[in-house]
Amino acid sequence: MSLFHRIALGTVLALSAASAFTDISTPVGMWQTIDDASGEPKAAIQITQDGNGELSGKIMRGIGKLNDPERRTACKGDRKDQLLKGMTIIEGMRQDGDEWNGGQILDPESGKFYKSSAR
Repeated sequence: MSLFHRIALGTVLALSAASAFTDISTPVGMWQTIDDASGEPKAAIQITQDGNGELSGKIMRGIGKLNDPERRTACKGDRKDQLLKGMTIIEGMRQDGDEWNGGQILDPESGKFYKSSAR
């Protein structure tokens, strides 16, 4: 599992934990990811919810070396060579009781998708 995947997965799990501790009914808003190894901020992610209740998360800006506007990814398909800024990395998450799961998380460093689940 790459560092970026661990960061994204940690963000999702933190969203679930944050709602438990602060009585937040939705993770919609701006979130900052933190690098597990260095503890430094990595990116600002905007999480939105569509009319069907599904969450998605988009990189609004990178922090540090992830803020490089020329940075390309190893992704395939419509994300190939897309900049990190503006890339959707969380898709299709739905509320299941007190948790948010389902959908998928993209690791833009490897181009791999991972299923998200709090269980």
